[in-house]
Amino acid sequence: MMDYRNAQYLNDGGIDCEINHPELGWIPTTLREDDPDTAELYAIAKAQAAPPQPEPLENVARDRRRTIDTERDRAIQAGMPYTFRMAERMWCRCAIGIDPT
Repeated sequence: MMDYRNAQYLNDGGIDCEINHPELGWIPTTLREDDPDTAELYAIAKAQAAPPQPEPLENVARDRRRTIDTERDRAIQAGMPYTFRMAERMWCRCAIGIDPT
């Protein structure tokens, strides 16, 4: 059996770890259940692997904001009216090509 350390699950179900290669020493690798080369070590490491690291909150917020902005822009370009809050606390409705003032 090959030695391994620092096993940690990935969000896709794989396991990242380091294996002790006889000539190269400790090298990073990813174990996969469906990979014939790593399936045996995967079966051993899965019981001791740490859970996946959560996505940093800043990345989640940035990605969600990007998705919201993209979908909003598509809706506006399709002609859907969009309501937004202006700095002077007035509400206005606008669509592409219509001046909100």
